[in-house]
Amino acid sequence: MKRILLIALLISPIIVEGTPTQQKTDPFAIVPPSQGERLKSRLAEFVEYHRTNQWDKVYDLIAERDKNSVEGGLPRDVFLKKKLYSRIRKFTPKSVLKMDDNWWMVEGCGTFDRGGAMESAVEAYLQDGEWYFSDIWSSPPCIDCMPRSCKH
Repeated sequence: MKRILLIALLISPIIVEGTPTQQKTDPFAIVPPSQGERLKSRLAEFVEYHRTNQWDKVYDLIAERDKNSVEGGLPRDVFLKKKLYSRIRKFTPKSVLKMDDNWWMVEGCGTFDRGGAMESAVEAYLQDGEWYFSDIWSSPPCIDCMPRSCKH
């Protein structure tokens, strides 16, 4: 009996060491430290405002680039009246890609009112030292594909 216990004790570290563990890395590690923490907190606010239906505050965090991409601009009253926002309830960032000096793509898992949890993305723009965002959308892997489900 002691021999079996001894063998088990000797083998168990090999099994544990040989088992791959998924190490969670910070998806924001690529963002300069002076900006990364603020990006995380602003994105969390943005998602919370969506979750709690605070649409005026969502509008305040929409990037000017996105507001100006709409012909004639996107005034607050049009944004609110036409409900030009996603119905996201949760967003878990998985990766961050640098698109340009002040433009980043945050990809992750988003839970929407309709459709459940799907791979999603949001663009983040650094404007005058502060972070602003595009709308959060589900991101299918190709133009003709349906969005893929995901887990937070």
